[in-house]
Amino acid sequence: MVERQAGRGVVGQLVVLIRPWVVFLVAMAAAGSSAAQSPPAADLASPEAALRSYWGLLDWREQALLARGPVDPTEAAYHRQMMEITAGRTRQFYQSVQSVIQDRRRTRLERRIVSHMQESPRRAVIVANIRNVTPVPRGAKPSAALVRQRKKGEDFKYVLALDGTQWKVLEVWSLSMGPRLLYAPSAAEYPAFVPPQ
Repeated sequence: MVERQAGRGVVGQLVVLIRPWVVFLVAMAAAGSSAAQSPPAADLASPEAALRSYWGLLDWREQALLARGPVDPTEAAYHRQMMEITAGRTRQFYQSVQSVIQDRRRTRLERRIVSHMQESPRRAVIVANIRNVTPVPRGAKPSAALVRQRKKGEDFKYVLALDGTQWKVLEVWSLSMGPRLLYAPSAAEYPAFVPPQ
């Protein structure tokens, strides 16, 4: 039998008693999820360790994006609406976008250090070969060039510098079609590009 006094009964008191436990459980879940979302610790004691820490952070980010789920709600709503107002090939494009994004997030890479050269006590250069070893989906029909690219992989050059007592990635170069610096600071872009309409 439930008693009520001044508009607040035993049920209201039970809710008050339960709320601290709910708050505690929510706090524990949040603590667990924030721990899962923490980036891996960096080992910057040597050039090779710093490069492996760099790769570990890239992999951690990809896993975090995959765990976050499909495309964010705004993007998903955009693609659903586009499927309603498009037809034919344009509609097929919007239908395929989400699966392409998910497939890219499931990419598995094999990284192998090819050479490590200490240019000076404060500068090192590491060349690594990186191959995509993601399982090939059933029904995929790659060109001969894609098969060769997958087998060969791509070479990258990493320039590392000693910053105090820690090694850090200074430059990343793609060596696939001639040396090309990646992640260079961008200058202001001249607005001439027209996005697909």
